[in-house]
Amino acid sequence: MTDDRIFVGRDTELTHIEHVVGDWPNSRLVFINAAGGLGKTRLLQEIYQRYQTDDTQQGQLLVGNIIDFDDQVYHIARNVRYRIAQILGERAFEPYLQKLLQLRLLKVKGMSKRFLQQEFELINHDFVTCFNQVAKQHRVVLLFDTTETLMESEDGVYLSQIVAGLNNCVLIMAGRNATRIAQFWQTQIGQPGQLISLSPLSPLASEIYMQHKQAQNHLVLEANLAAKILLLAQGRPILIDLAIEWLARSISLPWLTELQLERLQMLSPEALQVQQQIFEAQLVNHIVNIRTPLDRLILTMSRVYPLDPQLVQVLLKTSYQTAQQMLEQVLAYVFIKQLPDQRISLHDEMRRMVSQYVWPNVDPDQQRRRRDSRLAATYLNQQIGEIAQNLVEIEQLIITAPTEQLAHFLQKDVLEGRLWHLKGQRLIHILVIDLKQGFDLFIELFGQATLAHQLSFRAILLAIIRPYLDQLTADQTYEVNIRQLWYLADRGQYEAIHQLASQLLAQPNLTLSHQAEFLIQRAEAEIKLGHLLVGIASLNEVVAICRTHELANKLLRALNGRGWVYQNRGNYNAALEDYLTAFTLSVEQNNTEQVAQTLTNLAYVNTMKGHQSEAFQNCYEALELWGTLESPKGMGLTYKTLGEISWRFNRPDQAIGYYEQALDIFTHADNIELMSTVRCQMANTLMMLGQLDEANKHLRWALENGPGSLKPEIFFWQAQVYWKQGNLVEAREWFQRCRHISQQVGEQFNDYKSFVDLTALMWDFKKYYQWQSLYDLHEKQYTNTNNEFFLRLRGSFYRHVADLAICDGEYEAALRFYKLGLPLIALHEYHKPYVVEAQLSQTHKRITDCYDHTQILAKLGQDLAFFWKNRQDLLAKSPNVLAKLVAWQQVSKKQTSTNFCNPAKKRIL
Repeated sequence: MTDDRIFVGRDTELTHIEHVVGDWPNSRLVFINAAGGLGKTRLLQEIYQRYQTDDTQQGQLLVGNIIDFDDQVYHIARNVRYRIAQILGERAFEPYLQKLLQLRLLKVKGMSKRFLQQEFELINHDFVTCFNQVAKQHRVVLLFDTTETLMESEDGVYLSQIVAGLNNCVLIMAGRNATRIAQFWQTQIGQPGQLISLSPLSPLASEIYMQHKQAQNHLVLEANLAAKILLLAQGRPILIDLAIEWLARSISLPWLTELQLERLQMLSPEALQVQQQIFEAQLVNHIVNIRTPLDRLILTMSRVYPLDPQLVQVLLKTSYQTAQQMLEQVLAYVFIKQLPDQRISLHDEMRRMVSQYVWPNVDPDQQRRRRDSRLAATYLNQQIGEIAQNLVEIEQLIITAPTEQLAHFLQKDVLEGRLWHLKGQRLIHILVIDLKQGFDLFIELFGQATLAHQLSFRAILLAIIRPYLDQLTADQTYEVNIRQLWYLADRGQYEAIHQLASQLLAQPNLTLSHQAEFLIQRAEAEIKLGHLLVGIASLNEVVAICRTHELANKLLRALNGRGWVYQNRGNYNAALEDYLTAFTLSVEQNNTEQVAQTLTNLAYVNTMKGHQSEAFQNCYEALELWGTLESPKGMGLTYKTLGEISWRFNRPDQAIGYYEQALDIFTHADNIELMSTVRCQMANTLMMLGQLDEANKHLRWALENGPGSLKPEIFFWQAQVYWKQGNLVEAREWFQRCRHISQQVGEQFNDYKSFVDLTALMWDFKKYYQWQSLYDLHEKQYTNTNNEFFLRLRGSFYRHVADLAICDGEYEAALRFYKLGLPLIALHEYHKPYVVEAQLSQTHKRITDCYDHTQILAKLGQDLAFFWKNRQDLLAKSPNVLAKLVAWQQVSKKQTSTNFCNPAKKRIL
């Protein structure tokens, strides 16, 4: 392949790039999007060549050579950062590289995944700091190619982690999915980019391109033939390249030669498109004859790639020296791509055309393809074994060769990426050889990837097996689909889960078991998206199906799921009923996992019902079972519940310890949803300890990463943080946000909590007069639920309204509200900050802050004491309250009364 590469027809794009590069010191993002064969890579090469040799910037411009994501080394973020450090000078990045080495050593020593994650987040900051020091003196241009090789669900996140925060730089990214990446950056990180969509070359540019191509190949085409090529190529350089390539090598194209130009020019657009497809086929059809070893190599390379001499030796059964010579020869073709590691591959458009037009003719019974795949699978299995052994040796070198540790770590990253790649390539060929064997290997590799937390590789596996779905049995198809749903759940893509589960439920002839599973998956997605009522409806459907058809295992999961929704709506009695039924069924079935899960769920309900010892005992029993099952996730869920129990029973330090244990487990598993939930709960506890800044960090993380169902809770606790910081306006805003989103998704629990605290907040705003409107709204919207937690909230609401009314001079109304609220608090509240004694203390403080003297307390104490001692249930439950109220009666009567009880203002409710 000549280095004298032709470049024409992209002046508009280059002018745009020139403007962007000259926009010093603003950082700019440019996305080059185009289908295959239109010249994305060639445009990047031209940009590199022009600016590498451009002296107009007087040495202030640094342009890095293309980072091609075809090389799987760069599918690891830190390897991209390391490559950028090499481009800009490793000496400038020494602080970052030293920190990277230290963290890799800590990982070897077994530091917790949570700690390492936090440190790796900081190390990214170190990289940005070093980069920006360079960018103070130089404008940096970085070029990325083949972004489509990254998985669709991860490419935007992956790239944004690398470049976020870089100053005075231009990043140019090219790929078939560049439009999607541009959209992601705009919506996810708020950093807009400019999109360049490459169109086919214009007729004039195509003609100039062909003239250069002929001169390069010492070829002069007859004008009529050249016109036909230009018309059929339709501005796609790859097709012009192929036509000239074959004609220069004296490979005839009889169909093209015999085709009449005049007839071609008169064709309708639809008919011309048919001729263009024939043209594509003709450009690769000579390979059908397999006249030379190079033809065989090209044909083989369309399915087995990338190739190195060893693999060519195996596939073509030749010597290593001959294989090496063949690779050197084939590099002369324009449609051959050499990867950074020197392996070679066909241009993706050439690969598509050979697969579409050649293989069906040359191998109709697929025997040749199966033979090639057997050879490739055997070779790949050998390579997998060798790399696994190399990784063992590198692990030893990391320990024994400290001066080269960073290089060994980077080599390890490369080999681990290569290992997973080879496993995926082997699966491709096993599926061709034997579909049943391939399916079994898919299941095995998916399990391995899950244990290794290789989420992106699981996506690769799913993409590999997806074309075979219509050839699999119904049970095999179900196993693939359920793993697709698991993958989406681990990525937190609940909209996609809901859509896929709905599609699967619409399939005919579903077994009842499969139908129940897909309903559960859809219901869980609905719940995670915050649509609790819809989720309950789906789970009700599952419960009915499972009970009718005795699907006991699915029924267990549906009952636990429905119980979880009930508990999050504050309906603890309904939740308890579902959990107890599930517990009985799981014990009868000897289903240890479901026993442990249900015990954890029961612990939460017991917590909310104030049964402290029972809640802790439930969790301890669950932990023991999770240990026997060796289930880190189960243990993490139980530690999370232990944290909440400890928090609710006023043991904040103990709660933090349990939350940290849970967070370590979920961080190690890269479970974003559960990490977000734990961080949200940790924030509550840190707030109790007065660590408001730390609480705010956890809430922000949970808001950015957590599922939609967590937003009401996050908004509620964010409002609490602002309230404790004295920022009343922000607190009110976040309470209102919580109410709004809770009402949208039918989440009564946080809606009611926010309304109650908004009522309390009115006292801090000194808007005492609002007690009447708040009371009216409450009676209209919040009196239709009577479970225990809502009764506690209702008690607090009436007490807050009473505080407002009494400070507004409405004593009789206030007294009535106290008589409504305080009994509810006394009989149902157990959380120490909100028990009746604590709430009365706050009322005492508010009244004394509101008035110049405290005579009102004597009257209130007298009236409430009389009320309390005549209620035996209240006296038995909270006898100390009577003592407190009697103490209020004894407030000095020597102080002058204020006009706290203006008869003209009195309202009777």
